[in-house]
Amino acid sequence: MTAHFKNLFLLVIFLFSWSPQLFAQSHDIKFEHITVKEGLSQNHVTCILKDSKGFMWFGTLNGLNRYDGKSFKVYKHDPDEPNSLSNNHVQAIHVDKNGTLWIGTYGGGVNKFERTTEKFTHYRHDPNNSNSLSSDFVLSIYEDKSGYLWIGTNGSGINKFNSKEESFVHYSHDPEDPNSLSHNIVRAFYEDEVGLLWIGTDGGGLNKFDKKTEKFTCYKQDDSKSMGHDFVLAIIADDDDNLWLATGASLHKFDRTTETFMHPKPNLNDFTTMGIQTLIKSSTEPGIIWISTQGIYKFDIKKEKFTYYKHEPYDPISLS
Repeated sequence: MTAHFKNLFLLVIFLFSWSPQLFAQSHDIKFEHITVKEGLSQNHVTCILKDSKGFMWFGTLNGLNRYDGKSFKVYKHDPDEPNSLSNNHVQAIHVDKNGTLWIGTYGGGVNKFERTTEKFTHYRHDPNNSNSLSSDFVLSIYEDKSGYLWIGTNGSGINKFNSKEESFVHYSHDPEDPNSLSHNIVRAFYEDEVGLLWIGTDGGGLNKFDKKTEKFTCYKQDDSKSMGHDFVLAIIADDDDNLWLATGASLHKFDRTTETFMHPKPNLNDFTTMGIQTLIKSSTEPGIIWISTQGIYKFDIKKEKFTYYKHEPYDPISLS
């Protein structure tokens, strides 16, 4: 055996002995596919929410869907109905502490949905009103412990919404102010146990916002304690209150005590060509994070082990 083929042979043996343990394709979960054939308004699903009444809500590029486990009710924009959904491109869904549903649309601002009347109240950008929403292109909605809604937009920063006064306070990037928001495209929010707001931007890294001083602290790629990427698309906290960040490239753990970023080993970026889109902490299995990217990964934090679920063309119960 030549040295070239010997090395190739050893590499193949290494991959087969290592990858299944850390990135195994698992068959312990069966996927049921819900598509337009079952009544979904479109197959491109942008966001998902389950409310306290047991309904599943799906945002798509063509309307809002309510699913009761058997059938769908679809809400769409109707130009002849002023209280219909303002725009069919739904990008974010949030249910607040009172059970009110808030829908962020890409082009139609924010909608408040009244369950009893099934009518939508619109909050949109008005260039003549400084207290209005800063942009109609909404990417994220989050509620803090005080009941304020935080709304991230595509290019116009953050809006803090007081639902009682129905007014907005704006925060945006100011190149002359190092304590301002680092980037105006805002994808994600997370409030920690001491009330600090963590903000994921699409190009400006991670921001920490102190609501008392109203100052932003930015963590970017070029910092000494760098996370290695400036696109933060999702933020969650684990059972030990460490932050986990989904970026355009990989998965990062942020230790708030030392303010340092760490990667699980192996790095997920080595095995996927698509950026991580969503992180969800398991509600039934402690220490488990679900990751959506090119397929789905189940990540065991303590073991630093990934289990991979992907589409298998000949497996009808695999990921669609």
